[in-house]
Amino acid sequence: MAIKRVPTEFPTINDALANSNPCDTIMIDSGVFTNFGDTIIPPDLNNIRIVGAGIDKTVIDGSSNSDSVGIDISTSSFITIENLTLKGFEDNGVLVTSSNNVLNKVRVMNTVLTFANKDGIRIEGKYNLVINCESMNNGADGIGVSGDNNYIIQCRVSNNNIDGIGVSGLNNLIFNNITENHTNVGDGIFSTSPSNIYIMNIARLNSDDGIDVESNNNLLLFNLCCNNGNDGIEIFSNNIVWGNEVRNNLNGIAAAIQGDNSNIINKNFSTHNKENGILINDNANIIDNNCIINNNQTGILLDSDSENNCYRSNQIKNNLNNVIDRGTNNEMDSNIIGDSKKKKGCK
Repeated sequence: MAIKRVPTEFPTINDALANSNPCDTIMIDSGVFTNFGDTIIPPDLNNIRIVGAGIDKTVIDGSSNSDSVGIDISTSSFITIENLTLKGFEDNGVLVTSSNNVLNKVRVMNTVLTFANKDGIRIEGKYNLVINCESMNNGADGIGVSGDNNYIIQCRVSNNNIDGIGVSGLNNLIFNNITENHTNVGDGIFSTSPSNIYIMNIARLNSDDGIDVESNNNLLLFNLCCNNGNDGIEIFSNNIVWGNEVRNNLNGIAAAIQGDNSNIINKNFSTHNKENGILINDNANIIDNNCIINNNQTGILLDSDSENNCYRSNQIKNNLNNVIDRGTNNEMDSNIIGDSKKKKGCK
């Protein structure tokens, strides 16, 4: 094990890697570095650390390198990258196609290409951890996850050209992130794959949905979705939506496309949305124990294609229309429905 220093001992990270062995650490000094080019981890050079002097102190600028990736981790594993910024690369800021790697306190910004998979941080492998990272002003998604069993934790993602966090892999954990200000018809979090977990994320000020889960068998737990241009949370089928707060969106929670059925929507707080607190337009959903107050149109709207839904023990107050049921065979019981002069929340 040895420490290699850039640029005092080696001029670039690639030069340091060429002279490294597994378990070595590459330390990068403070400064703005424009001559590193693509940093590619060589094959079978496992357990390497690349450590900057700080996320605001070590800046690797790729704006002068065409068709470049900031750091490419493809043929080695157990790599740790931390405490640095990558900016201005044409392709991905960080591309990870191998497994069991860690990105910690890495900022990626101003990548150029604007089409799919050219994300600020792109995770295509498995069992990778992205924690305490920032991804902003990139040409595609802030963080794109197409691999399985990865962990995106406590990251801040903002002002990217498509979505904040895009998920197309399985069994990923998206936990305690902030994703905001995606204004080019972007979602805070967008997923097309099933069996992912979204917990305690904040999705706000996005032009489309806060969290848009166009897949099945996901868990959405204790998220805050506010001030988004479309729905706070949009879901397809067989999802559990529990304990989320949705406010100041177009609709709070929406299962509004035909085929969006058999969801459990429980213990959510939906308030001050421009249209509906909860919008249902399909079958066999359970809507229980939610607090739905002060929405501009309807508290719960069961639209014309809705059938065989259950809505029970909800508190539905001070909406322009508290409940509208245009569907068939929808069953309700034990709801508290009405208006109150006191504009308080639910008990």
